Amino acid sequence: MAIDAYSLCPGGTGKKIKFCCEDSVGELQKIDQMLEGEQFLAALKHVEDLLEKTPDKACLLSLKTMLLRATEQHEAAKQSAAVFLEKHPENVMALAESAILASAENSRVALEKLMAAMVASGHSMSARVYEAISAVAQSLLMEGHWFAARSLLQLQAAINPQDPRPKTSLMQAIRSQRIPLLLKHDPPIAPCPPDAPWKARFDEAVAPLDRGDWGAVEQSLTALAPDVDDWPMLWRNIATLRGWKADVPGCIEALGKYSQCDIPQEEAVETAAVGMLLSEDPLGDLCDVLILTWSLSDVEKLDIALTQDRSVVKVPFDPATVEEGSPPPKSTYWLLDRPMPENAEGLNTETIPLLIGQMMLYGKQTDREARLEVLGVQAGNVEAAKKFVAELAGDALAGDALAGELKQDVMVQTSASMAMLSPMCRGPEDTTPEQIGKLTRDALGDAILKRWPETALGILDGKTPRQVAADETYRVKLLGAILVLQSLSPQLETVLDFNKLRAELGLPELGPVDIAETPIMELPPIRLARVAAGELSDEDLTRAYRISMAFSATVALRTFAKEIVGRPSFAGKDELLQAYEMLVTVEEDPHKALEILEAGRHESDAAGKSSAMWDLREIPLRVVAGETEKVIAIIQHIQTEHIREEGVADALRNLLIQMGVMQPDGTPAPEMMAQQPGPPETEPPAEEGKLWTPGSDEPGGEKKLWTPD
Repeated sequence: MAIDAYSLCPGGTGKKIKFCCEDSVGELQKIDQMLEGEQFLAALKHVEDLLEKTPDKACLLSLKTMLLRATEQHEAAKQSAAVFLEKHPENVMALAESAILASAENSRVALEKLMAAMVASGHSMSARVYEAISAVAQSLLMEGHWFAARSLLQLQAAINPQDPRPKTSLMQAIRSQRIPLLLKHDPPIAPCPPDAPWKARFDEAVAPLDRGDWGAVEQSLTALAPDVDDWPMLWRNIATLRGWKADVPGCIEALGKYSQCDIPQEEAVETAAVGMLLSEDPLGDLCDVLILTWSLSDVEKLDIALTQDRSVVKVPFDPATVEEGSPPPKSTYWLLDRPMPENAEGLNTETIPLLIGQMMLYGKQTDREARLEVLGVQAGNVEAAKKFVAELAGDALAGDALAGELKQDVMVQTSASMAMLSPMCRGPEDTTPEQIGKLTRDALGDAILKRWPETALGILDGKTPRQVAADETYRVKLLGAILVLQSLSPQLETVLDFNKLRAELGLPELGPVDIAETPIMELPPIRLARVAAGELSDEDLTRAYRISMAFSATVALRTFAKEIVGRPSFAGKDELLQAYEMLVTVEEDPHKALEILEAGRHESDAAGKSSAMWDLREIPLRVVAGETEKVIAIIQHIQTEHIREEGVADALRNLLIQMGVMQPDGTPAPEMMAQQPGPPETEPPAEEGKLWTPGSDEPGGEKKLWTPD
């Protein structure tokens, strides 16, 4: 709609142009016409010319900042926004532009500007503020401020239900496995008890929620807290509001106070665990991961010695392990914590070698002496690495290294608990993937049940779980720490029942959840896996399955999916096929996954539906199993039977690209070309570069298709 004297001023004054800058109507109409024609640079030049005459005019400053952003002149846009905000510190457009521009650098600063813009907007929000909400929410997501991002996306979805973008962003974040399940619980602001003597003060405190002034609400509730000692939910509310403000330390403090209130132990434990997860060091056990470097006098001698030692395995050089442009190492090895067994027979957790670090042997370079580097050594393994190198290298070391001196550089810091729960098992050449999988699971069990209870944790004041297990004052923190382990490494729950750890420490175990007390829709996602699936009605089971899918609650999802495929009442329903598909996805054993897939295909056939999806899912499983001929047969079957079905051609193409069989342009991957054997002499040579791809000529005949060996 064309701009006129009765349009709102584009400068965020909240007034109509007639009552704000009537003398500029003609110029604003010219600029509006330029914007309609996407003549952004011309419009910017015109605005700048006008600003020379009236440098303080809000509408022109607003347009200039927006146009600088639109033309990607970011530094100039930031300077313009700063001038705009300085001259009009309470202007909605100035605050919104400042928030948008700050979102590229600092999400918390951007959020402060945005909240000020929302407060200044009152009950009418401009498109610029709405745009700022999107920009700041995405910035908060990128920087890990999940609570604040979620609150903004929910607000945006409520303001404009027809806009799918905030809902899509929200669902993507909720499904993300990077966000622990504990943090996906979204408790609303609890209303005040109706008979509370301080109800009037509470209602007055929360009134600014309607205009997005979360800061004012948080401050008022915090001021009210000293007078309220019998309602724990006040601290829960304060924690929520501080989370919305991206005030991480304040949120942790409020969660700590809430967890110490007179509330059910399970609620207290989950709250304590959330506070830990918000910390950069959840369990207080950060440790250094190091690069150890020794100077060398005889590279060849050490290289030979390394080749002959069974605690070392030579491996191909990975270019990703050195900086771009740096000379590659002469040799690379794995350093193990014990000698590699001769064969895989009888391997167990006591004999399987674990990786200490990657060794990189460098000869003399123009600007550096010859050296040995060991990368990825955890602090607890440094002495073992030093002892090994000293004994093996001997006089091949040079300078201070001969005296036991070495250079130590910190690569990263990591949780000692999480490092312990990520064992890097290495077996002899005849070790099967099934053996490695079982040994890894066994090593995880040993780490959880035997080693972790003896690990000192800062969250327990430097004591070990075993030392504080019988101390009631540490009960909530210790149970919270166990819940953090589950949350940081959810895949562990597929191989270990954490109740065994609780029992090992003499702690109360977590039992089944009774949905009669707490409906499924109100359950925190972390509790979904404890719902007794067999006791649910079909309706509740379907609801539980869908909620678990929405939150990517893998353990719960597997439980509900197994229950669905076991119930005859789901025959022919979409949920049954979805459950089979999910079980195929999460099954780690490729042979079991194939069995589940066959059952899913059978149900799909019985329902009269295409088997194309099952065929596509079968391909990578057959590749893992090394069944190349079956892979070729399945692809040919898809080409002849399903390729015209909607989405199949694109899905096959994407799958082949992901598998490295095909390049994005449709040609065979170079490594596949190199592996493909030539045709027998009795056959005519294939046309060079001929690879059928979805979307090319009609499939059929004996076309050549590159597949992995």
